[in-house]
Amino acid sequence: MIAALTKLNAPALLERFLREAVTLNYDGSENAALLASVNVLGGAQAAGVLSALVSARMRERPSECTELLVALSENPSLRFPEVAEAAVAGLDSIGTPESEPEESDWELAEPRRPLGPLFLENLLRTLQPFNGGTLCGAAAEKIASRPEIFNPVTVVVPAIERICVGRRQRTVAVDSSVRHLWTSAAEFLLLRSEVPPQPPADWRLNVELSCSCPDCQELQALLAIRPSGFTVFVSGKSAAATSTTR
Repeated sequence: MIAALTKLNAPALLERFLREAVTLNYDGSENAALLASVNVLGGAQAAGVLSALVSARMRERPSECTELLVALSENPSLRFPEVAEAAVAGLDSIGTPESEPEESDWELAEPRRPLGPLFLENLLRTLQPFNGGTLCGAAAEKIASRPEIFNPVTVVVPAIERICVGRRQRTVAVDSSVRHLWTSAAEFLLLRSEVPPQPPADWRLNVELSCSCPDCQELQALLAIRPSGFTVFVSGKSAAATSTTR
């Protein structure tokens, strides 16, 4: 529909469709069509539509919204600061409880992608062309303040490693943001390492062994219980070693 309204050069209908239908159901698959529609909408209208879309969908589709921002940043004429600002503001909504979904007759959207390091790498690299670094710093502050959502181990540190590989692509603003995130991640990990991790309360392992031989069946049964001690049998040997779980 986006492509059809773009070909028909119907800016009013196109804007209405994007605001009332696409924004509600956006899952990232529309990004290419959205870029193509900008010439019909016009710069000011496109900036308003896309910033509203990102504001509405950043919570559910942060990776996809960031990919849209990446695509906009690649064309100087499409670097709408309103869209970048909406993406940074939307960082506060990621991980918050969702409200009741609005009624929609559309097909089910694509499954949500887990938040990974590529999201953060794209965000920091992309914000610089929009606003000279101010947004990079704001994004870094928001991400560093919420380690429960933007995990330092699985998201922040891997993203920093990826950014640091492309040294020539880094700017002063990105370097400053990376340093801030690196410091906050190091402080988080050092604080966590002050207390030894608690042993698991349940030693059971949810593992399904494909082999049906007697040894594997016995191992399968062992994995499903919570013993005070267990015996390890070595196939082909009569001896057995006993160990106690702690």
